[in-house]
Amino acid sequence: MELPVQELIREVGSLLTAARPVWMVEEVEILPHGAQRVTTGTGWFYERVDLREHQGRLWLVAMGRPQPYAPSVPDGPAFLLQLINLVKQPISWDRVDESVTVTAAQEWCTQHGLPVVEAIIDEGRPGLSLGLFQRETLTLALLCSVWRAIFYEDKPTLARDLPQFLKAWASQRMGATDCWRELVLRRAALIAKGSPVEREELAKANIAELLHERLAQVNLTFAWGDSVPHLRLTAGLFDIGYLQVASLLTKPDVEITQHLKTCQNCQRLFWGHGNRRYCPRPQCRRQYVHRKKMQAQHKAASAELKPAGKAYNMPDSRIP
Repeated sequence: MELPVQELIREVGSLLTAARPVWMVEEVEILPHGAQRVTTGTGWFYERVDLREHQGRLWLVAMGRPQPYAPSVPDGPAFLLQLINLVKQPISWDRVDESVTVTAAQEWCTQHGLPVVEAIIDEGRPGLSLGLFQRETLTLALLCSVWRAIFYEDKPTLARDLPQFLKAWASQRMGATDCWRELVLRRAALIAKGSPVEREELAKANIAELLHERLAQVNLTFAWGDSVPHLRLTAGLFDIGYLQVASLLTKPDVEITQHLKTCQNCQRLFWGHGNRRYCPRPQCRRQYVHRKKMQAQHKAASAELKPAGKAYNMPDSRIP
């Protein structure tokens, strides 16, 4: 019996907890001017990721030895939220370089591996341009922002981020023609003239089309394991992010409102349960936040009392 789409997406999402295998090059494409683009079904995971300059651009370069196994991708929306939380708020497509810092990109790729390999540089080292990482991450963040604006009926945010989302899509769509890009950019320019209802319908249509494109890059493969046969998800890390967006969009509304939260300390999105107000990061634990808040209050109180104390203890030079 065929599973409904929502159940199928959740079933596929559960496979993301499996450890990814050693990543292998699947294709090397020769580009103009002798450059190369290397694509792979999953990505690359080495000891670390360094920042290097190559041909006038900054690159995230995998260094050290290849690791035998990459870390598992968290199930549910955790991986997606961790990725889009790299983006500074408010989101600005026109200032991509400032939206995702170099340090954040390098640390994320060191932890998870390169999402895709764009070229082989520095004596055979796989590399991904910093700009591509920033643009892809920003596109995912804008996609989620537009969806949340629809979900929470946040009309100002939808009006602000939908044009940016269309610009990002026009920039990042692989194999797009100049005619198609121009059409999307014209659509983005006309959004301000449309009604809120037209804006929402346009947003939904473009979200569906973008997810359809990116989910087409996600594949399941079969392999004989050491003990039992198993299915493995084959996809780039950015495509896994889009898979988790699709899974998130199919969840019941009550599940979204109960579990998709904003940390009251760092303002990052996280998937939590019950009345939890802080994300799982160590610096956002309730006890730590409470202690820092009390220290700040004590410091402020001491600062207010200090000038009065000085005036009270100051000797009067007029007294012999």
